[in-house]
Amino acid sequence: MTTAEQKAYLLNQLIAEFNAIPQPAKANWGKMNFNQMLEHLIESCKNASGDISFDSIHSPEERVPLMQGFLMTDKLFKPETKNAMMGEEPAPVMNEDTHALLNELQSQLNRFAARFENNQELLVRNPIFGDLNEELWTRLLYKHCIHHLHQFQPAI
Repeated sequence: MTTAEQKAYLLNQLIAEFNAIPQPAKANWGKMNFNQMLEHLIESCKNASGDISFDSIHSPEERVPLMQGFLMTDKLFKPETKNAMMGEEPAPVMNEDTHALLNELQSQLNRFAARFENNQELLVRNPIFGDLNEELWTRLLYKHCIHHLHQFQPAI
C-alpha cells in the first residue's frame, strides 16, 4: 500500500473499522482495554502533529536508520510488540466514553494531516523512531493503528 493510500485510510476509514468492533471489546493480546488503546493512539497522533514533543530518542543511534527502513516496508508490528516508552501496566483510562475517544482520534488524525500539509519540510521527533517527515509518520501511524485494530478485532 502506498503512503498516500495509508494516509487516506487513516483519515477516511480507520474510525469506521474501530466502530465496527462490538463493545465491550476483548483484546486478542496485551493488557490495554479498548479505551486505553484509543487514548494511546490519540497520544501517538499528538506526537505526530508535534503537540507532544520529545527532546531525546530512546533508541540506539545506530539502530534508527534500520527502524526507519522498517517503516518503509509493508511489514506490520507483530502482536505483543513492546513499546519501550510504556510501562508494564497501561495508563488508567481517562475517558470512559468510547464514542468521544473515537471522535478525538479522528480529530487528531486530521490535525496531523493539516500540520504537514502546511509544512512539507517539517520533521517531528518520535522517541523510538527518531526525527520523521510526513511520509515516515504516516507509515508509522498506519502500522500502529492497524496493529491495535487487529488487537481488538474479533477472530474470523
